[in-house]
Amino acid sequence: MSFLIVGHTHEDIDAKFSEVSRLLNTKDAEYFDDLLNVLKNAERITQLFDVKSWIEGDLNKVDHITQPLHFKFVSVDGGVKVFYKGVQSQPWSALNGNFLNKAPSGKPEILKPNFSKIEIDKNVKQIKALKLIFKKQDSTQKWLDFYESLNSNMDSLDSGVPVFPLTLLPRQPIRQSFPPGQGMVPEVRELIEKENRQPLVQIKKRKTGDEASDLRVAKKKNDNTSGGKGFGKRKRRFIYGLYIALFFL
Repeated sequence: MSFLIVGHTHEDIDAKFSEVSRLLNTKDAEYFDDLLNVLKNAERITQLFDVKSWIEGDLNKVDHITQPLHFKFVSVDGGVKVFYKGVQSQPWSALNGNFLNKAPSGKPEILKPNFSKIEIDKNVKQIKALKLIFKKQDSTQKWLDFYESLNSNMDSLDSGVPVFPLTLLPRQPIRQSFPPGQGMVPEVRELIEKENRQPLVQIKKRKTGDEASDLRVAKKKNDNTSGGKGFGKRKRRFIYGLYIALFFL
């Protein structure tokens, strides 16, 4: 499990927002249902599991958890061994313990919605004041019904019972040992080699006054004999003189 470096957290999912923006430039989405129709394979989530309360009783206190960027969990003798490291090029370090005392039992409860931070009355006034900008006649009423449902402090927006997905996740197969770099695409290998490349900084010896003067003289001679700057000037003078001669003929 890896995390991005602070300041470089632009991930593939971020590029999807530009696609959504382009879609909304050509299609209107005045309510949740409209937005679901615009987006492909989108789903409206109305219930969340209270995982924090479910897991915190079995969670150990861990210091400096935000410093490592990479974590590795390995099955060892029926248990789990945790390893971590900073950047990719650093070696793995073993954690002196585990994040959990034991695996939590059962499943988390449904998180009770809390709408106390939403200014419902203010938003309702804005919806009524801006009702003329909606192209669909029922969009205003949909928003008013939505805020009325929040104002009624209903426990959930959906009466269905969601399935806790943790037990449905596929298990990671046992990985075999491969030599470093084997099976790696060339582009990834090139990036890793560039990251691990040792920089080389050199100081060049400055030329003395006599050496610099000799170099300028040699360069000037080379220009005159090989068609450099001096040759270009002579050529232009010859052409100008030829034009003048032809003019008086």
